[in-house]
Amino acid sequence: MKKFLTIIFISLLISVSAFAKKYKVNDVVEDQFHMTKKFKIDLPKGKWILAEKTAWSNWGLSSVTFTLVKIKKKSK
Repeated sequence: MKKFLTIIFISLLISVSAFAKKYKVNDVVEDQFHMTKKFKIDLPKGKWILAEKTAWSNWGLSSVTFTLVKIKKKSK
């Protein structure tokens, strides 16, 4: 049992990814979106807003989902 708990504990430590930036809902993002230190997404020109951020974790697996939106102003 002790070996099993040790393996679970180590796998949890390994599975946590270090984010380059901490994003919060309503943050404005331009040019690049930094998911992790090594994974960056180039965004089209303009200002993007982080509309939603959800995190899920269970049995050593974890997931973070970001929803970015770009709002265009209507021209008259």
